[in-house]
Amino acid sequence: MKKILFFLGLSGIGYGVYYYFTEQLKLALNWDFKVSNFKVGAISNQGATINLIISVLNKSSFAVDVKDYNINLFYSGVNIATASSNNSFTVQADSWFDVPTTAFISFDSSKGILGDLGTTLLLNKPIKITIKGKMNIRLANIPKEIIFNAKDIMVSQNSADDLGISKTTNKINDLLGKVGVKI
Repeated sequence: MKKILFFLGLSGIGYGVYYYFTEQLKLALNWDFKVSNFKVGAISNQGATINLIISVLNKSSFAVDVKDYNINLFYSGVNIATASSNNSFTVQADSWFDVPTTAFISFDSSKGILGDLGTTLLLNKPIKITIKGKMNIRLANIPKEIIFNAKDIMVSQNSADDLGISKTTNKINDLLGKVGVKI
């Protein structure tokens, strides 16, 4: 009887350890994203340069070694920026790491999104993007490739305020209201 109880106890502990590590692996492969410091760098006749920081969260209780990453940002289905790196670094457990990104949005190649962006700015709506990409990591000496597709990541709650053009958009909205145009 003692041998059976010992075996059952040992099996329970083994299952607990197995379950814990598989859950931590799932967390390590499931990243959260946020975007901050969204600023327009320069505007020319050809396009606009936008600077932002993509922050990525390691949810697991273990440090993760990031070997490389390739992250693409999409607005209204159009690729507006790519961030990539081949420099290895370690992300501590339950912590964020930042990926500074500079995007050049060409006015010629993104004509389809400019109307949508203008409407978003005039209505003081939030700007949301999609983040797609892949990241090669090493967790407990196990190499893994993470492929992610995070939709509706908030860049800005009130885009006109964050870009410093709220006075201008309010004037345009007032002018459009006076001539009977509703957005």
